[in-house]
Amino acid sequence: MKKLLLGSAALAALMTTDCATAADLWVKAMPPPAPVQYSDWTGVYVGIEGGYGWGNNSFGYGGQSSTRDAQDFNTFTTAPVPYCDPTYFTRVYNLPLVIPGLGSIATRGFLFGGFLGAQRQTGSWVLGLEADFDGADITGSGSNTLVTKASTTAQVFTSTTTSFAGPPPYTTTVTAAITPVYNPGAISTTNSMISVDRKIDDLASVRGKLGFTPWQSLMLYGTAGLALAHQTTDVSFTQTTTGTMIGVDSKGIFHAVPTIPFSSSVSANASNGAVLFGWAAGGGLDYKLTQNLILGAEYLHYDFGKVGFSLNNSGGVSLAGSGKTTVDAIKGRISWLIN
Repeated sequence: MKKLLLGSAALAALMTTDCATAADLWVKAMPPPAPVQYSDWTGVYVGIEGGYGWGNNSFGYGGQSSTRDAQDFNTFTTAPVPYCDPTYFTRVYNLPLVIPGLGSIATRGFLFGGFLGAQRQTGSWVLGLEADFDGADITGSGSNTLVTKASTTAQVFTSTTTSFAGPPPYTTTVTAAITPVYNPGAISTTNSMISVDRKIDDLASVRGKLGFTPWQSLMLYGTAGLALAHQTTDVSFTQTTTGTMIGVDSKGIFHAVPTIPFSSSVSANASNGAVLFGWAAGGGLDYKLTQNLILGAEYLHYDFGKVGFSLNNSGGVSLAGSGKTTVDAIKGRISWLIN
């Protein structure tokens, strides 16, 4: 009986060992599931994209002018001066418009849009063509203030006339003061401020595309081509002059010379919109979530070179110059490939 029990126990242990060994062998023999590889990037695709852009705008101008004539004066009527004319007129010259310089303007903002393209795969290489269009809100502003101090000497306006007296070459020249119009001296301070707002509201490009597939579900690519953008520029200009006028005494040195505080200002606004043409280049990657659904990321640099602009309005400001615009953008993309 004892021998029978020992034999049964040994048999059970052997069976348990054999089952465990067989299970281990079965587990070790099963390879892990291979990752799904989606091949063939050939086809037409369409998608949406969104991201963030930042850039730099130079704002330089080669000339400025004013519609305010050099003889454009503000007229001040003062109280009568003893022993002088009953009414004493003085006039202050509006200093020429002084428009401060402004360097670069940093811009930044978001963009969102869509794209479409076609591509063909040969081996590990993919050649394609793509067009995209993004609405954007890439904005920036800059300002500058220039302070100008001036001191002028009071002078009486004079007029010179020439008349003929007898046969040539006998002539008579007469110079006389124009009473009571004077150009007073002034000690003044002028504050000139310019403020510029720039905005890119559209970005688009048509680019060639060269890709490489290190494995079937991933493509790395470079891209370059033509680009365009729509850019708006708004300019605000204000100039204020304050100081003291020093009048002219028309009756001689024994009479008082009036001093008159004054303030003169001018402001203007101007704006324009322009379509910019340039180039774009960058790169990205696409990853196939399925055979047709693709997730991607892309970086593009846009360069629109030097573009001329002209800003005019009826407020007395005219600007003509040129500026360069660049934009860098990072985009997330999702697309559907039609094989």
